[in-house]
Amino acid sequence: MSPASSVPAEKKHKAHKAAAVVAPTLATPEAAPGKALSKPLAEESFPRGGASALTPLEYREVSDQAKQDVLFEQTDVVEEKPKRVKKRRTEDTAAGESSKKARTEETTSYAEALSFKRLNIGMTMIGCVKEINDLDIAISLPDQLTGYVSIAEISEYVTKAVEKAAEDDSDEDDEGNEDAGIPELRDLFAVGQIVSCVITALEHDTVEEGSSKPARKRVVLSLKPETVNANLTTGELTEGLMVAASVSSEEDHGYVLSFGISGVSGFLLKKNAAAYIAGNGNRPLKVGQVVYASVLKADDAKRIVSVTLSPETITKAVVPTAHAIGFDALKAGALVNAKVKQVLENGILLSFLGILEGTANLFHVGVTISDPDTDLAATFKVGQKMKARILFVDPIRKKIGLTLTASLLQWAPHKFPSLDVVDIGTVIDEFTVVRIDAKLGVLVQAPEAGLAFVHVSRLADKKVEKVETKFKIGSKHRGRVLGFDHCGGLLQVTFQKSVIEQPFVRHNEIKVGMLVKGTVAKLTPAGVIISISGFINGFCPKIHFADVALSQPEKMFKEGAAIKCQVLSVDVRNKRVILTHKKSLMNSTLPQISSYADAKEGDLGHGVITGVKDFGCLVTFYNNVRALVPLAELSDKYIKKASDHFTVGQTVKCRVLSTEPEEEKMRASFRLLGKRSAATANLDAVSIGQVLAGVVVGILGEGVLVEFRPSMLRGYLAKAHLTDHITTVDRLFKSLREGTVLKELAIIGKDETKGHLRVTMKGLLVQDLKRRKTALKFEDLKEDLVVPGYILNVTDKGAFVGFPGSMVGMAKLRNLSDRYVAQASDVLQSGQTVVAVITNVDAESRRVEVSLKHSLCVKNSDAIVYETDLLRSLFQEQDLANFVAPSQDKVKAVSAWAGSLKIGDIVSGTVKKAMPYGVIVDLEDGVSGLITNAPTGDAALKIGEVVKGKIMDVSAERKIVDLIVIPESSLSNSMCNTNPEIVKQAKRHLDKAAPITAVVQVVKEDYGILTIAGLHGAVAYASAKNLNATGAPFTKFRVGQELKVKVTSVPFLESSKGFEGFTRQRMLVVPLFDNDQPQDVLDGKRTIKGAVDPNFRSIEELTLGARIKATIIAVKENQLNMSLGSNLKGRVHITQIAQNLEDIKDKRHPLATYAVGETIECKVIGFHDAKNHHSLPFSHRKNASQTVVELTINPSELALPDFTVSEVLQELPTLETLQRGTAFLGFVQSVDDDAVWLHIAPNLLGRAHLLDCPDPAAIRKPHRHFPVGSAVQCYVSRVNPEKRILDLSFRVPGTEDEAKTLSLDSIKVGQIITGRVKKVESAKGLSIQVSPSLHGRVHLTDISDNYNKDPTAEFRIGTVVQCCVIHVDSSKGQLDLSLRPSRVTPKDHEDVVNPEIKTVEDVASDSVVSGYIRHVSLAGCFVALNGTLSARVKIAELSDAFIKEWADAYKPGQLVQGRIVSVDYSQSRVEMSLKQSVVDPASLSASQVSWKSLKVGQKVKGTVKSIKEYGVFVQLANSPGITGLCHKSELSDAAVNMIEKLYSVGDAVIAVVLKVNTDTKKLSLGLKASYFDEKDLQADEEQEDEDVMDVDKVVETEGVVGMDIDGVASEDDDDEEEQEDEDSMEVDVLPGAEGESEDEDASDDSDDEELAQNMFQLGDDSDEVASDADDVAQGLEVAAFDWTGAAEDDVVAGASEDDDSDTQGEANSLKKKSRRAKLRAKQDEEERIAQKEMSLLDGEAPPEVAEDFERLLLGSPNSSFLWIKFMAFQLQMAEVDKARAVAERALKSIGFREEQEKMNVWVALMNLENGYGTHETLTKVFERAIAMNEPEKVYLQLIRIYERTEKWDEAERLWTVATKKFNKSSKVWTGLGLFQLRRGKVEEARKTLQRSLQSLAKRKHVKTICKFAQMEFKYGEPERGRTIFEGIMSNYPKRIDLWSVYLDMETRNGDVAITRRLFERVIANKFSSKKMKFFFKKFLDFEKRFGTPETIDNVKQAAVAYVESLQ
Repeated sequence: MSPASSVPAEKKHKAHKAAAVVAPTLATPEAAPGKALSKPLAEESFPRGGASALTPLEYREVSDQAKQDVLFEQTDVVEEKPKRVKKRRTEDTAAGESSKKARTEETTSYAEALSFKRLNIGMTMIGCVKEINDLDIAISLPDQLTGYVSIAEISEYVTKAVEKAAEDDSDEDDEGNEDAGIPELRDLFAVGQIVSCVITALEHDTVEEGSSKPARKRVVLSLKPETVNANLTTGELTEGLMVAASVSSEEDHGYVLSFGISGVSGFLLKKNAAAYIAGNGNRPLKVGQVVYASVLKADDAKRIVSVTLSPETITKAVVPTAHAIGFDALKAGALVNAKVKQVLENGILLSFLGILEGTANLFHVGVTISDPDTDLAATFKVGQKMKARILFVDPIRKKIGLTLTASLLQWAPHKFPSLDVVDIGTVIDEFTVVRIDAKLGVLVQAPEAGLAFVHVSRLADKKVEKVETKFKIGSKHRGRVLGFDHCGGLLQVTFQKSVIEQPFVRHNEIKVGMLVKGTVAKLTPAGVIISISGFINGFCPKIHFADVALSQPEKMFKEGAAIKCQVLSVDVRNKRVILTHKKSLMNSTLPQISSYADAKEGDLGHGVITGVKDFGCLVTFYNNVRALVPLAELSDKYIKKASDHFTVGQTVKCRVLSTEPEEEKMRASFRLLGKRSAATANLDAVSIGQVLAGVVVGILGEGVLVEFRPSMLRGYLAKAHLTDHITTVDRLFKSLREGTVLKELAIIGKDETKGHLRVTMKGLLVQDLKRRKTALKFEDLKEDLVVPGYILNVTDKGAFVGFPGSMVGMAKLRNLSDRYVAQASDVLQSGQTVVAVITNVDAESRRVEVSLKHSLCVKNSDAIVYETDLLRSLFQEQDLANFVAPSQDKVKAVSAWAGSLKIGDIVSGTVKKAMPYGVIVDLEDGVSGLITNAPTGDAALKIGEVVKGKIMDVSAERKIVDLIVIPESSLSNSMCNTNPEIVKQAKRHLDKAAPITAVVQVVKEDYGILTIAGLHGAVAYASAKNLNATGAPFTKFRVGQELKVKVTSVPFLESSKGFEGFTRQRMLVVPLFDNDQPQDVLDGKRTIKGAVDPNFRSIEELTLGARIKATIIAVKENQLNMSLGSNLKGRVHITQIAQNLEDIKDKRHPLATYAVGETIECKVIGFHDAKNHHSLPFSHRKNASQTVVELTINPSELALPDFTVSEVLQELPTLETLQRGTAFLGFVQSVDDDAVWLHIAPNLLGRAHLLDCPDPAAIRKPHRHFPVGSAVQCYVSRVNPEKRILDLSFRVPGTEDEAKTLSLDSIKVGQIITGRVKKVESAKGLSIQVSPSLHGRVHLTDISDNYNKDPTAEFRIGTVVQCCVIHVDSSKGQLDLSLRPSRVTPKDHEDVVNPEIKTVEDVASDSVVSGYIRHVSLAGCFVALNGTLSARVKIAELSDAFIKEWADAYKPGQLVQGRIVSVDYSQSRVEMSLKQSVVDPASLSASQVSWKSLKVGQKVKGTVKSIKEYGVFVQLANSPGITGLCHKSELSDAAVNMIEKLYSVGDAVIAVVLKVNTDTKKLSLGLKASYFDEKDLQADEEQEDEDVMDVDKVVETEGVVGMDIDGVASEDDDDEEEQEDEDSMEVDVLPGAEGESEDEDASDDSDDEELAQNMFQLGDDSDEVASDADDVAQGLEVAAFDWTGAAEDDVVAGASEDDDSDTQGEANSLKKKSRRAKLRAKQDEEERIAQKEMSLLDGEAPPEVAEDFERLLLGSPNSSFLWIKFMAFQLQMAEVDKARAVAERALKSIGFREEQEKMNVWVALMNLENGYGTHETLTKVFERAIAMNEPEKVYLQLIRIYERTEKWDEAERLWTVATKKFNKSSKVWTGLGLFQLRRGKVEEARKTLQRSLQSLAKRKHVKTICKFAQMEFKYGEPERGRTIFEGIMSNYPKRIDLWSVYLDMETRNGDVAITRRLFERVIANKFSSKKMKFFFKKFLDFEKRFGTPETIDNVKQAAVAYVESLQ
């Protein structure tokens, strides 16, 4: 054997196929890389790089012109006629066709859907993997198309591997290779995976004339990056571009990728591939695998491009708008920012990347469109921005398709419903039509399956000419799923009836052994191809044509002929189905052997001989399972040569000898049962009536085949002849197995034609035949003879009874039973065992008539014997099913526990549970016992109690033992049934036939169990059924009944053979009654005991309309509980007391007239179950105690004759039968806040809305108006059977009465209505429901005549109110209401505090009005004067005082009062001022600063309002907005170059008045330090916060360094924390204490002397706490910039902004200037300009134009301050893009060592994007900043930007991300906690603390806890902060830094007593002298500020005491 032959057959076959695939691929020129997809039309790429010199308008004009040029482009192409049957559309033909289309389509008016005709070679498009085969892949393309990718078109590596496999296969004689080397496509791709592909060929067949088959079309695709990325250059690989690549190799840190672009490679870091691999089932990337990556960046040489596969990045990788990309370089899959240009009739037109345009049709707009005419316009607006992904690019027709589908945008497979819900082949009954696309098909939807599309060709079996006519929106249709459109996210469905009725659409639906129907498709020499369905073909090999060889198979297998076959094997992966047409296999009833593992030794099965060898035969079963039949097992006879007896293709029956599943080996035998006589079986060898033993050799459908030995005769045992008891037939039949031995089989007939016997196993017949009493011949039949038989057939006139010997008797209908029988089938069924009395024998016609009446049968003395035989056969069958028929293992398991039990024996058990039917006890071996006579009351058994019981019966099947408890006195006399004494006495009674007394203990369905006290408590069994009776509903026994019995069978003594069942242990008896009449009694469970009406004794007598008397036992709110007997209850539902409302006297309490104990006349109308209250039919078989009778006392029903009811009660109304408008008498069941629930029938409960009630009083107090049970008239308003909804109305629907229901059309302005509050919004108002379907709104101004701070506080949801309608807008569906008392009750409320402003005409200028803030914006706020009118309040008019964070002081819904400044009545615009000085000038206090009170030299306080280049504007505190200017020269005693470094907006300052001009309202101030003395400075210092631990600075580090808990600069928190010791955390560092240990000696002499000398001067000249001199700025404070540019205005503009009065004063003064003054002013201006020019030359003047900035930046290129100022300047000029460009320049220009300067620019750029960009641009800048800076700093900066701009959701989201990324940083955790506390989320902040401690290192715990404690003091609960600090200090009592922080927090909290006690605790500790000095000084300062002279002295005395203690 050559080495190559070792290659597995499957791989060799795959290699052969691969060679066939590669050969044409390599031979086709257009398939070669680089040639197949050359540019179809020459096109110049768009220029890249640099800014355009064209204006935007000029640029747009050029774009439009270019578009027209493309649309009208001419291409001279001659279309060649096809010469071959198969056509491959070339690029030239495609170009010719597209050029024609281009000339006709001048404008884009529709979004075309792709079809095969619209495809062109070279098109790139998105697709999704639909199916993966061995050598190709099916790709789901847009618009329901499908393409195919050959294995040779995956990547270059895969192509080479296939070529090599083909070469190795051809050279396998020279070289062997165990692995064919063909890549497994399933390892490279996954179903649903999104790919980018290129069309390389379009193939279709020419349709032959007259052929009905459509032409086969095929789209050939390629995934090779060389093909997909054709025309891409290195310069176009820009950031964000999606690009196809193949894995070239795997390196240590990543993967090298190939783009198919010359000179450039890609590199993929492994971390950037981790998410992709995890989402791909953790399958690693393989060489040759195609991936789709997003470009991150390229090196300067553009040779190495860094990419990522991260799904998060890919979903956001947008092609930059600024990047100019050529049309040829544009590829499908790219994500772009697009804008809606036009809404088309079937989609939208989008523009992107400047001038490019594309369309998105209805399938790709991202939402479900039902009505394109309305839905598209409503969903998409012109100019709307969105992200879109390029779906396809047609370079020939210049068409671009876009998609907005979510899955494609996310580049993730579409998630279809689970396969359990919908799969290919699933038939769904209701598809609802959602949209109709006339030329394409219909879009449908199913509730669980989702959206689906039905192509026009799949709508019906015949062509649908007009789709819109046959199908309507909302119509429902039955359809079948054919596939999944992964690209469109739709199911592919067909409505074709022929397809829906097809049994299969997928291979995995076909199961081995299944019988299938099909049609012959083609006959080949190897076999016949059979079409099983329209989608699946099967193959029937030649040897499976028939059981015999066919000489002319073409006659049987005619093309198109219908055929029935059986499935032999199914290969789902390769889609192969092998069939057989052999009748022997198809009709076989033997089990199918389909796997080695399932085949067991001894199994029988049919197979086909597939090989005949010298050593035996090879047999093939189902699913290619093969077995070897050795030569010795071929036959019972000696066979020398197998080929002489067997042929290939022969069907044989085999018996499995052995199996080896691991080796897939099996041995079998043709010898099934043993030796058989060669001669034909002689049926005469046996006689009818003979009882033999047989073996089951086969189980057929309705019987079993048995074999008698040693005669080897076969008999047929019908299923009905297995037992005398029909109810056990199925169970016994299922228990039989081949090989089961049946001991007693009676021969009752012979079938000479078929050569077998007819046998029975019916015990009654077998025992009678054994006694030889049964007549076996017709001559033996005599009248009055009692003969056992069986029912052969049941007819309308009677029944035919069969007897042994093939005799038949006729039992007429009148002779079937002693009771009246309407139909024979009611009392008899075929196969039933009966005892018949011969009544007539006609010898001439050989006809026999019989009677089955019990009264005749029991007269014969043999009746007792037959009754005993019937019972014995029942027990024998039980033993057969439990101890004989099952498998040996099961028999052993059952016998193990059952064999230890004996009937009548005493056993002990533990009480487990008490049930209504008995007590369950636990016995040994897991057996349960059931005690049916358990004592009750005080003697009741308790759980856990051990009890002894007597075994009455054993159920082996259920593993339950029936027990009874017998008295203690009887235990000693009790014996088991097999006791010799009992057997002996029982035989004596049997022989004498003497009766004996027995007591019934247990009653079962077929027998009763009795105990006989006279036989030592022996257990006996008696049949519970009469002869020929089914038993139900009658029985002979009841528990406790005492009767006489006759023993008919005694138990056997114990056998030494072992356990053989319980039949041998049973004693059988027959009860003796007083006479021979039928002793049936009424079933006690169905009998009415103690009947109220003696005319009715049983439930069967209660029929519809029966008139019966019943007693009232309870009067409920909605029903009368009735008693019909002691065990039968009934009810009269409240809806059954009357028919009309007028018939009820007391409508509020209709049932009040009935009393308990009253007996009334009723009629029966039905039943319901007492447990679940479900309705029961009149034929139900429930017991009386489980049944409740439905009654009616309706007078109209009682007036009808007996057993007659009205049509309404004959069929009660249901939701399906109710009609709108139907009137009903309703009864209140319950009352909700907004509805009344009414009963209109016993089974119907509906809801009536309270607001629909005509009586307003009922709405206010519904529970009083509608008491439960009260009667009202109602009408059906709406019914929804599917949702089980029933709405009722108090008004008649469709009449004028219904029109009174409030609606927008009926309601009028001024109307007073009643409503219920449905929603309360404190900032907006109320929502009022005024009718079931109408809601109105009440604005805050319309709630009350007297405004208050919280007008909605008194309202709750459900409150009923009176409203006045003030406005109705039907078009908008809007209703405005008012609750003002002046509106609702104008006469009673004439005095109005806040008059209503109805229109703008009601607003007078200069009037003072109140209102509620409606909205707060960046420009100010808007105050609502009424529901629609608002007054604007500018920022300057908000307050007299300067408020830096003014937006926090004004909230929506806040009540304010202001003065109207101006009113524009034409535009309905109102301006308002909220300044107190404007609203109420008289209220100004005397201490307020005014122009008159200002004096030169006066010291005033103020706030920096704005900073100009010439000085600072300061707004005076406690003044009506007075603003003064502090010139630059007055800011400091030293020269000031940059004011911003000294002051910022919002700074509090003290200024000196230098000059005041009350006429012109000008004020000059001075801030020089020389203007102030020491007292002024000291007073100012006292106002400052001395707390060095400002919580605000824990996280906020903008502009200045943030002081954390350590008191050191936290610029790099984490780096410094790395070096800290676990406990080294100091708040304030004392001089010289840095290296001091906590336990140092406190007796340092020099320190003591210094402390003694200076102790009394602690408050005067002791050193302050040292501050850190190393603080550095962390970043430029971005909050100080005014991005609007308002801060750059000139002096006049700035003054006008600060104070309008200043502007007016200056203007007046200029008008009054004289000529000389004007000249002087001119000269001053010239001097100012000259000085400015000089300052520019000196470089001191601030820049004013761009050139100034450029000049300054030349000298200071690393100054972030200048760069950011330059950005602000550009923003002032509204040049946002230029500001971005400045930022980019700054990042490139600033040196790499200046990290902080660059960080400042990054922060400014993020500020810019946050204010002027989009979320996407901000995200992009953020990501870049993270890559270039420390990520933690960037995260914190962006979070602060979000917080300042009140983007709380974004800030919270970013905090969440930050805590995950930087969970080891204490700064991040404390920052999040501070954010949550400021937002009022206290509990979340506390949870954050707990989370932080789980993540942070232990050394950071103390610091973090301390920070959270500080934040609790300031923003949370001080008491909680105090608790945290106490916990810290208990663990670290020597940490002075912690004590200092704790003291500062208590000081700021303001509780002097608590702080003083804390100081006292601190100074009581033992610290070093230096530390004690620090605390004493701090204590003394505290007392000086907050204490008294006495407390100050106390501190000094404590200090002295401490010093003295040291000496």
